[in-house]
Amino acid sequence: MVTTNIYILGASYPMAGKKPAVLQEISEKTKVLDWQLNSFGAINSKQINFLGGYHIEDVVKHYPEINYILVKNWESNTILDTFFQCPLEDSGAIFTYADTIFRPEILKKISQSTGDITVAIDVNYENRYDNRSEADLEIAEIIIPNHGEYRGHKSEFTGLFHIKSNVANIIKSLKSNIVGHNLLDLLSYLEGRGFHIDFIDVGSNWAELNEPQDIARFILGNKAQTLSRLAPMVKKSKIGKQISFTVEEWVSNSDVIILQIQQIFSGKQLIIRSSASQEDGWSSSLAGQYTSILNVDSGSIESIIKVVKKVISSYRENKNNSDDQILVQEFLNDINISGVVFTCQLETGAPYHTFNFQDNEGSIEAITSGTSQDDRTIVLHNKEVAQLKKVESKLEPIRKAIDELKGLLSFDKLDVEFAIDKKGLVHILQVRPITVDHREYDDVANLFEDKLEESAALFTSFQGSSAFVLGETTSFSNMSDWNPAEIIGIHPNPLAFSLYRFLITDDVWAKQRSEFGYRDIGAHPLIVSFCGQPYVDLRASFNSFIPATIDDQLAKKLITAYLGNLSSSPEYHDKIEFDIAITSWTPTFRRNAEEKLMPWGVNSKEIDKLEEALKLITSNAIVNFKKHTSMQNLRKRRVEILQSKIKSLNKGCSLLSDCKNNGTLAFAHAARHGFVAISFLKSLIENEVLTKDEVDLLMSSIDGVPSNMQKDQIALLNGQITLKKIITKYGHLRPGTYDATAPAYWEDPKYYLKPENSKINIKSSIFKLSKKQQKSITEFLEDLGLVISADELIDYIKKAIVVREETKLEFTRNLSSALDCFIEFGQEIGVSRHEIVYLEYQDFEQLAFGNLNFNEVSQIIKSRMIQDKLNQMFEIPPLIKSKKDFYCFEHYDAQINFITNKKIISELKNLNTRVHDNLEGKIILTRQADPGYDWVFSCNIVGLITQHGGANSHMAIRAAELGLPAAIGIGSKLFNKLAKSNKIKLDCGNHNIIIIN
Repeated sequence: MVTTNIYILGASYPMAGKKPAVLQEISEKTKVLDWQLNSFGAINSKQINFLGGYHIEDVVKHYPEINYILVKNWESNTILDTFFQCPLEDSGAIFTYADTIFRPEILKKISQSTGDITVAIDVNYENRYDNRSEADLEIAEIIIPNHGEYRGHKSEFTGLFHIKSNVANIIKSLKSNIVGHNLLDLLSYLEGRGFHIDFIDVGSNWAELNEPQDIARFILGNKAQTLSRLAPMVKKSKIGKQISFTVEEWVSNSDVIILQIQQIFSGKQLIIRSSASQEDGWSSSLAGQYTSILNVDSGSIESIIKVVKKVISSYRENKNNSDDQILVQEFLNDINISGVVFTCQLETGAPYHTFNFQDNEGSIEAITSGTSQDDRTIVLHNKEVAQLKKVESKLEPIRKAIDELKGLLSFDKLDVEFAIDKKGLVHILQVRPITVDHREYDDVANLFEDKLEESAALFTSFQGSSAFVLGETTSFSNMSDWNPAEIIGIHPNPLAFSLYRFLITDDVWAKQRSEFGYRDIGAHPLIVSFCGQPYVDLRASFNSFIPATIDDQLAKKLITAYLGNLSSSPEYHDKIEFDIAITSWTPTFRRNAEEKLMPWGVNSKEIDKLEEALKLITSNAIVNFKKHTSMQNLRKRRVEILQSKIKSLNKGCSLLSDCKNNGTLAFAHAARHGFVAISFLKSLIENEVLTKDEVDLLMSSIDGVPSNMQKDQIALLNGQITLKKIITKYGHLRPGTYDATAPAYWEDPKYYLKPENSKINIKSSIFKLSKKQQKSITEFLEDLGLVISADELIDYIKKAIVVREETKLEFTRNLSSALDCFIEFGQEIGVSRHEIVYLEYQDFEQLAFGNLNFNEVSQIIKSRMIQDKLNQMFEIPPLIKSKKDFYCFEHYDAQINFITNKKIISELKNLNTRVHDNLEGKIILTRQADPGYDWVFSCNIVGLITQHGGANSHMAIRAAELGLPAAIGIGSKLFNKLAKSNKIKLDCGNHNIIIIN
């Protein structure tokens, strides 16, 4: 039997990603070359040869059974140069590009062809897939047959062709420079030599890897096509009967379609769904953008016609596209669970299943449209599927059904709509491909599992007793205590992360607590890194809030109670100082302490001891308010450093060192006073001494940093102050206080500091206690043991809030100036500001001391950039209570901090994606909310919503002072939902956010 040589031409760089094209993954267990080898199985006797260059060693490692030819000079070769290095024999041969796949029937057909040369072409290449991009069409290799069935048809050359032995003998005598630069030139040359060329049209039976969705396009069709292909194959789910038809078919033959619907679904209720060509598109998904209507009576012709017309009209400008379809299925009315599953992480392709579902007989349409108000979200690592049973066992049937779908399709990046009926049967309603290009992460994907396991092991190592803090276990939160997620984000760059640790959370945070009257836990770090994300060690945090006069036995009980209460109410992890731990005395102390501590074995006498200790801390704080909050020395030293002639590198290090020595401690003390003040106010509301509206009035009467900034901006517009002076006062601020890539206000002062008009609302309020309120507060102060008036307490509260913001402003001056110096240093050594952030503070110190060579910097940056890319792939919860949480967790509903009692309906603007839009009259949505975002308050916004933040966070204070309706700390679950919305109702009085559009 004659052996056919198959040559895979794969020497050059891939179109995208870092892996050779043949190693790009179709699914977790299937690569492109696996599919090619399966297709080559249609040829009986064969020898497979791979012509490689780029990372050929990786291909050899995975497929040692193939014959390999290392292409010489592959880096600069044309495809024709690679072709002429094929070791041709006196037999027929098949050639194919490495980045194309074909169904087996095409390989069989081309191998059995009788022509001298047989070329596989795509006659309908322009419309091979819905919405094929212009960029992809531009790089298509075009061939126009001059004879046969496809004569004159402009077609795409697929790279697949077959030659007979007589042609092979001629090719062996040729050289590439004789015939041109590409394979089309070669075919033209051979045709000119008298060889006959046959053409076969491959239709939709092939795919190439020019675009990230090409493989998915090949395997999946639109909604109707995919379901019809899968229906007869699935065993672990059910795909119900369906009818699909195009808009054109409906217009020309609606009577026949209606009759067919009524015959197949006689006596049933229907769901009539959109299946537009763009809805489940390949460069982007418009899922949920078109209409699907539930519970349509199949017996009513009028209802069917009305609903189909409504679905078609939702296609808008595409309603005349003949590819747009309507899908009709039986309506399921006994649903127990319904939802959507993504089988990979959307942004990076990381191996997670994300289940977004309702388990209260809700509508699947509410999930897909994003309007559901009570859905649940569970994240599952694909290789730890057993963990799902521990979080929500009811999802096990759909997980098994999804695994079956991935196996049937040999594709594992899917978006699947499902329902589980009351009998436990899984119904598959839609299957779409994930449309995002993940090839950027190819070079780090193999590091993912080891890094995740390393972080899980690190978590385990913290459990058990410690020599430095009390308590047998610990949990970790990204929003407790010093709120790292709010200030530096959940994925901070290395410089930002290292600065936060150096300036605050390595040791100064604990020193401040000790000076304030709490337990001295030494230089114990507060923050730990899991998968590159910052987490607060809650055991250390709770230890630091135990008064110094409390003995170890009671302290252990308190820490156990705090950790236990947080475990039971994880939604309060960003409010531990208000709702979990008891860190200062307030008039509601006794009630709160008995409720939170007695269930954990803390008795009445022990509560007395805690109350006595917290009274001492609180009264000392009020009396000695000015003792630790001075920034005078920091200001003086900063001027000296900035005016010195030392190099930018040394200047930056000096500013930061001085900030830690002369600024952080005062800032930390001011922040703690702010907590004491806000806690007292909250307690007065609970005791009905003040109303929420009265507290809002008090806050808006404070003449602090935000109101002063707005007054200065008005003065600027009126010519009463210069822009230079404004820059001097506020120019150091940046949207991302620790992030050197974020521009400081001084870099674009007209945008950040100069308002476009004078319509800035400055609300000045006057707050005054009534005699009844003064009497009540005086009684509380007597209980505290303080001989001050009620008005003096209110004065303390106001000053504590103002000083906290003023010290923060001074603290950030040093920090921002240091970042400017590091950026300048980067320019001096040829490193951009986007690269300089991959150096940590310790690296700058080593450079300044001469212990690190400038030549080593580029390698450090390169290594950290790879690590940072890997870190972007991890999805771990905001609160980690057990090792299981690294592999499976549920996003819980956060306890939102609503500011004011106002309500507003307005357009929503996501500040993280649309920074330079006109924000006037809009509700602003943002992940972080540090001082660098203060510029938004001069844009006449009407509301503010942040993902991160607590009751005493920077933006909560700002919004309260300005009387701005706000929802602070809504959590990732609601944030992701709002990010897809463009109009909402923010009702602070009723603690509600409603999506309108």
